[in-house]
Amino acid sequence: MKEIISITVNRLNWGGPSICDTKGDGLWDNNSKLAIHWPIFSENILDDEKFSRKYLDKFYYSYSVNDYIKPINFDYIDINDIVTRNRVWDYCKKIIIYYKVDD
Repeated sequence: MKEIISITVNRLNWGGPSICDTKGDGLWDNNSKLAIHWPIFSENILDDEKFSRKYLDKFYYSYSVNDYIKPINFDYIDINDIVTRNRVWDYCKKIIIYYKVDD
């Protein structure tokens, strides 16, 4: 049996069709995989904090607001982007990204 844990999260905002259009919170589609552009994310959410791996376990996702959220599966870090193994789209549902609020 799985234990259900309650955490407080904020939902991150997608920008326009490209990160160059409307920046949102730095989320973008990198060859169908979710990527987070750190400079934009950090500016919007963390007051320009430099990247640290400690932030990686604070990201969660779901494909529906009615689903349980799950930790994001990070793949690699490339220059200013954190690229995940998570698909941006699950059929017609776009991934919803959450960031854990510190207690």
